[in-house]
Amino acid sequence: RASHSLSNVEAVAQRWHRLRLPPRLVVMSRHPLRLTLPLFGVLLALTSVPVEAQAPVGAALATRAELETALAEREAWVNSPAYAANLRARARREAQLIRQRLDQGDFRVGDRLVIRLEGSVPFNDTVTVAAGPRITIPGLRPLEIRGALRSELPGRLQQEIRQAVLDATVTVQPLARLAVFGAVTNPGYQLVSYDARVDELLTGAGGPVGDSRPSRFSIMRADTVLVTPDGVAAAIASGQSIGDLALHDGDFLVVKPPSPPWDRATVISVVSIFAAPLLTALLLR
Repeated sequence: RASHSLSNVEAVAQRWHRLRLPPRLVVMSRHPLRLTLPLFGVLLALTSVPVEAQAPVGAALATRAELETALAEREAWVNSPAYAANLRARARREAQLIRQRLDQGDFRVGDRLVIRLEGSVPFNDTVTVAAGPRITIPGLRPLEIRGALRSELPGRLQQEIRQAVLDATVTVQPLARLAVFGAVTNPGYQLVSYDARVDELLTGAGGPVGDSRPSRFSIMRADTVLVTPDGVAAAIASGQSIGDLALHDGDFLVVKPPSPPWDRATVISVVSIFAAPLLTALLLR
């Protein structure tokens, strides 16, 4: 029996040798579980890696100085041979996005702003950015905002409006059109300020239903993931705003409903864990 077992091991070793596998794998092949479980774990880890989209560079309320610093960093990375080609390509794309923000500003036609004027010409309402881009406040000439960042707009409007209304005090609050979908009480789109926290998005949607925890939250742009569940949980814990996460119109928070204790995916995973070592042992016999 011992000689029979030894010849089986030698046959397996020769088979692995013909496949040109490393010697350690040949040794491990004598014990199928030692080989199968690590490989199965690697495959499981690879299939569970989320796909993430590249978010816009810089917070939504970043200053011009902050963006210029970020641009200088990306340009240095692009010109440095110390970085891999794919990292330099990513830095090049990010640099282009930053240049676009610095040149064209943050505002596009259709954006919404809450503007409040205090003084001899009071005004408190939501206005829509028109072509130009420009905004119009009753009683004042159209105000050009091309090239303005969100962080710069209050000061810029204050300066222009005071040319006509000397005692005017201007407050500006840009709004983003975001949505919450999935297991929430009132799914749909909301107009929120860029300093609104992520958890306030959930509150605006009536809160999650059932036992939906942050591990089931993600932020999407079209069909790609911007912020993973871990990132959403961290943002909620630290009180990050949607501006900190560089979200913009059309992005949406998804609340995945709780899974039943034994759904189809769970059953397949459990069966695979036990079946894979047995199948491997049969193949190696």
